[in-house]
Amino acid sequence: IIDALLYGTSVPRGQPAPAVGWGPDPAITPYPCDPAKANALLAEAGYAKGFRLVLEATIGGGAADAAMYQQVAADLAAVGVEVEIRTIPVQTLLRNSNEGGWSGDAFGMSFATEPSVTALRPLRVWSCLWLSPWYCNRELQPRIDAALREFDDAKRLAEVQAIMAAYHEDAPAIFLYDVVRFGALTQRVENFKEENGFINFHEITLAN
Repeated sequence: IIDALLYGTSVPRGQPAPAVGWGPDPAITPYPCDPAKANALLAEAGYAKGFRLVLEATIGGGAADAAMYQQVAADLAAVGVEVEIRTIPVQTLLRNSNEGGWSGDAFGMSFATEPSVTALRPLRVWSCLWLSPWYCNRELQPRIDAALREFDDAKRLAEVQAIMAAYHEDAPAIFLYDVVRFGALTQRVENFKEENGFINFHEITLAN
């Protein structure tokens, strides 16, 4: 996906935080591509013949996202997991994430760290802290709460990296890659900049 669809501009991930910013554990490596192990895990879980799931996905909001979902579906099909990709608008994704009401079995969502760019930022959504959580590990939640209250940088970092390792082991999502954005400008465009995922259009000017 990274090489063919994203021009080699990203890196694979194995935890709920991008490589940049504060808190991710560089010792955590992405899951290996191991179809034999995947089949063994499916059999251990009682799905030796695989299963079918519906993936709700928004298309057009990320770089090559339609092709990415198709590739993920193809990879899962190779180990017996049949994926139906059901496209939904962004408004539905936002409503479902805030209120629940998912009609599918899985959905696509990033682990956004803006604006603080810390590994704890995505966990406000990907934990029991969320109003309508889709992932809530009650054994892990006290550690997240403690990390949010810790003011000692060294202790806080150690706790956050332990939390990242727990998410890697628990695997509440298929961690893929750091999200990348592409933009193209003509030479006339001046004062363009992106901050925390937003473009300040009111500051953009055009040269004569």
